[in-house]
Amino acid sequence: MLFRRLIQIFVSPTNVYDDIRESRVGWWQPWVWVSILFIIGGFLTIPAQHAVMQMNPKMTPEMAEKMGSVAYFQLIFAPAMCLIIAFVAAGISYPIVTMQSKEATFKKYFTLILFSNLIYALGYVIACVIIRMKGVDNISSPDDLKVSFSLRMLAPEASPVVKGLLSSIEFFSIWGLIIVMLGLKRIFNLRTGQAIACMIPLWLLYVALSIMGEVFGNFGG
Repeated sequence: MLFRRLIQIFVSPTNVYDDIRESRVGWWQPWVWVSILFIIGGFLTIPAQHAVMQMNPKMTPEMAEKMGSVAYFQLIFAPAMCLIIAFVAAGISYPIVTMQSKEATFKKYFTLILFSNLIYALGYVIACVIIRMKGVDNISSPDDLKVSFSLRMLAPEASPVVKGLLSSIEFFSIWGLIIVMLGLKRIFNLRTGQAIACMIPLWLLYVALSIMGEVFGNFGG
């Protein structure tokens, strides 16, 4: 059952929506899979991250070794971070959902958000696999750790804000938002316009996170 819903959210999300609506699935099921995918992705990129750290002239071998240990330690906290991020995203947008539907409950909406995060997690793993396939020897700068399926590639020399905006127009993020929109329509009987209105805070949050990632990435470089 757990594995079946993992596959269905990609190929037949309507079945998942019906399970959420009828309370046949809880938030912990998608959370387990999202956590596993992010742990796998993080583990795959550790060698590349270590290579980038060694390029820093201020980084001594001892510091690099310690930071490498921290990278493994961070994998332990991945499940908690996945849960917190999903909770914040659901909390920010849920008030609009309740304005659109009296049938809405936070538990069902939170479950939907976590299922949509499986789409982002898949994109993350694919990006991490690409980084790993490049090989550590081909890592020459922090930018080599950025694999995106967005419009960011159209303006590699733009300002962090512009690059962040372009990064938010990304295949997996759009797919995830569509999953939420269709889920809102199916679970809470919203019209298309109402469902789109509920997605706006989620997209704005993603834009903000994308811009922050570019800004702090520049500082780190």
